[in-house]
Amino acid sequence: MLVSVVANAKEDDFVVDVCAAPGGKALHIAEKCKKVSARDLTEYKINLINENIRRMGIENIHTKVWDANITDPEILGKADIVIADLPCSGLGVLGKKYDIKYKMTEKQQDDLVKLQRNILHVVSEYVKPGGILIYSTCTINHKENIGNMEWFLDNHNFKPDSLNNYLPAQLHSDTSKAGYLQLLQGIHPTDGFFICRMRKESR
Repeated sequence: MLVSVVANAKEDDFVVDVCAAPGGKALHIAEKCKKVSARDLTEYKINLINENIRRMGIENIHTKVWDANITDPEILGKADIVIADLPCSGLGVLGKKYDIKYKMTEKQQDDLVKLQRNILHVVSEYVKPGGILIYSTCTINHKENIGNMEWFLDNHNFKPDSLNNYLPAQLHSDTSKAGYLQLLQGIHPTDGFFICRMRKESR
């Protein structure tokens, strides 16, 4: 839920959640803003989101089957906020999915980095000038997290945006001021998780 908090959606905002299933973040954000477009890769995943929308009685979320690797021309430059909580190695949730450590390989992690970078590149085009891109994962892998953030900032017209205006004081640090937070099992009372907030420059 910290993703929704850090997004800091306003009442008139249009928010796009590109890998939204099962919909928790989209539902949370929809309570704060005008319209949410919640997307995912398959009809099955969209049905999971729709089920939660009906259960919660939320009316301002539109769902769409869409591959986040492919540009959707209908929303280019229209989003105030894009949420990119992307497929990852899951190394932050080993306590719940312990089989990951037996299955995940270094090549799979490298392939995920490439996938994440492609999606970030595509979805950055949805953000309007001055808008926000939130990138998050449930891993502690440096290449997937800080490595991808640094690559993205080096290659796109975005700058890091401090998290400290949105996070509780106990999570403030030099990194949160620099626009990202890495939560670690055993240090924070959570699973491992990464969040960064980046603002699209006007020019």
